[in-house]
Amino acid sequence: MKILVAVDSSQFSEKALAKAVDMAQKGGAELIALAVAEQPLDMGEIAVPVDLSAHYKAVAAKALDKAAEVAKSKGVALRPVLEGGSSPADNIIELAKKEGVDLIVTGSRGRTGLEKFLLGSVASKVVSHAACSVLVVR
Repeated sequence: MKILVAVDSSQFSEKALAKAVDMAQKGGAELIALAVAEQPLDMGEIAVPVDLSAHYKAVAAKALDKAAEVAKSKGVALRPVLEGGSSPADNIIELAKKEGVDLIVTGSRGRTGLEKFLLGSVASKVVSHAACSVLVVR
């Protein structure tokens, strides 16, 4: 069995990771963790004083490092994947398809903002469009 867990350093992501690690440990499954460095919106003519893409990449890398530590502490091998993109849901769906994943584990909400309000736009899109089973962790 192959499990893909989406991580983003939110409390919901941490719960999803714990569940995915537990399932991988009990079932001997391969575990892949995906963090997406969201590309900032095109600001057009507005000058942005910092390189936001580097910031988002660092945040995603930190989430993957933490995921690897959690998995290692439970004796579970984890393969980290860092991708860039403007739609984390699309990244999750595409990686799951490419890797032949049996189960996607995701948090019910992401890091921030109105975009991820209620169930969360990412979790909702993954549930609606993934070709495999999806476990949404609260």
